Amino acid sequence: MKDMPGGHFIRHLNQGIRTYELTNATVFNFVDSSFLFIDEDDINRQHTTTDKDEFVLHLTTSYSDRPPAQTVPFFLEVMDGKVISVTEEFAFTI
Repeated sequence: MKDMPGGHFIRHLNQGIRTYELTNATVFNFVDSSFLFIDEDDINRQHTTTDKDEFVLHLTTSYSDRPPAQTVPFFLEVMDGKVISVTEEFAFTI
């Protein structure tokens, strides 16, 4: 479908922008397809970290050929206005 790439969309009833705080304990889960943090022998390619800089490096390296915020879905777990985890589900990556 043209307006639902990958067959998914987010129904956001409140049209305002929501801002959530990242903490030093926020967990970032992503597929390290560029082998920045894992060995090439690791067929799982999953990487988990609380280092925000590692997550940003993943975004700017692994998705450098296109704007990541527009093409890669991430799931946020939020508690009391703070982000507990950010998870990239590779199965949903367009």
